[in-house]
Amino acid sequence: MIDPKAPEATAGIRVPPPLYFGGAIGAGVALEWVRPAAVWPEVLRSAGGIPLIVAGMLLLAAGLREFVRAGARPEPHHPVPAVISTGIYRYTRNPLYLGMALITAGIGLRLDLPWILAALVVALVLLQRFVIEREEAYLAGRFGDAYVRYKSSVRRLI
Repeated sequence: MIDPKAPEATAGIRVPPPLYFGGAIGAGVALEWVRPAAVWPEVLRSAGGIPLIVAGMLLLAAGLREFVRAGARPEPHHPVPAVISTGIYRYTRNPLYLGMALITAGIGLRLDLPWILAALVVALVLLQRFVIEREEAYLAGRFGDAYVRYKSSVRRLI
């Protein structure tokens, strides 16, 4: 178990997770400017994009609510006081990342910028490697069997 006052009391995340999603949006916009790829009809843009954005916002709100209830802060450079397994965390271990991914996908669809969706795939691979894997190792070291049991019973994203 990790001492909460030790330097390794956080996951050591260097790039804040929202920047991965913001980067996907920025890269998608830049790629669209260089090589336009707009393809979706308005009906799909509205019927798909808006619900994705709303669902993402609801997931973010539900995840943040559980952080507040647990007395935790969602920023990865702060120590986590407990394994959060209530509310939305009963169904997904990463509702904040899933919410941001849905919002990003919804923006890409709504604005008819397919490059955002392509960049989102890259962002999710990078997030997995440089954030989620580190967080999972940190949580396993900090909470031991309690986190391992939680991890084995709840899916990472969906």
